[in-house]
Amino acid sequence: PPSLPFPRFLPMHPSSPPALLPAQKPVCSPSSLQPLYPLSPPQMCELCIEGHQCPEGSTHPSPCSPGSFSPHNGSEQCTLCPEGSYQERIAQTSCIQCVP
Repeated sequence: PPSLPFPRFLPMHPSSPPALLPAQKPVCSPSSLQPLYPLSPPQMCELCIEGHQCPEGSTHPSPCSPGSFSPHNGSEQCTLCPEGSYQERIAQTSCIQCVP
């Protein structure tokens, strides 16, 4: 299914307050995140969005820094722009080729 824009909220039953859970580490695999940790169950993991990175244990995506990119959903870490290219902006999906 397509990824929804971040942030997303899950409906709660109005008579059900959130349960307090013991402190625990998020259980999503690298390249995914658990956006409503600790209120969401492990099966609520979502792929990281393009232009961002989600190291293991992420609860929100981190944008790629200038000089790096992430071309698709599900990146554990951003990739540095290859030699001969650059990127000045954050959260990008590609680098720009240098003009000779």
